[in-house]
Amino acid sequence: MFGPDWTAACPACSTLADHLDRAIPHLNARDVTMVCISHAPLEKLWAYKLRMGWQFPYVSAFRSDFSYDLGASFTEEQQREIADQILDEFAKSDTMAELATSCGTDLVGYLTTEGPGLSAFALEHDVVYHTYFSSDTVGFMMFYAQLLERAPKGGKEGVPIRRHDEYELTADGAHR
Repeated sequence: MFGPDWTAACPACSTLADHLDRAIPHLNARDVTMVCISHAPLEKLWAYKLRMGWQFPYVSAFRSDFSYDLGASFTEEQQREIADQILDEFAKSDTMAELATSCGTDLVGYLTTEGPGLSAFALEHDVVYHTYFSSDTVGFMMFYAQLLERAPKGGKEGVPIRRHDEYELTADGAHR
């Protein structure tokens, strides 16, 4: 999730993307190609991909209807509807405000312009079929979160989600 006007991608989505490079060979061996798509301009995506050290294919849907058609980007009318439904729920959340600020947008922009999505397509006899879409079940892709659920505090350590290059390093080299 990386909006066209944002300065950085969503930290949670970035955390999810951190898992992809090592999974790609396993997918490719099974005739599956993984490509990440964001709505931000390609130059921003490439700079961000370099910053994050990612190798997976990352392409832009900027100036196209692709993200809108798949339900991962929202029109102004949809944004108003979303804001009416959920803004009150998150308006007092310091965490959500911090996530929005870290992307270079405000809370309304963070919650209503872009969303996560996972799609699958199949190519058969030169015809592309859209076979799957989900916007609410991508959390399963964050392997580290499943490990944290089994840790003593169950993932409730109170550590905010950050991009991997934004955690502080302790004297012994561990991330904090």
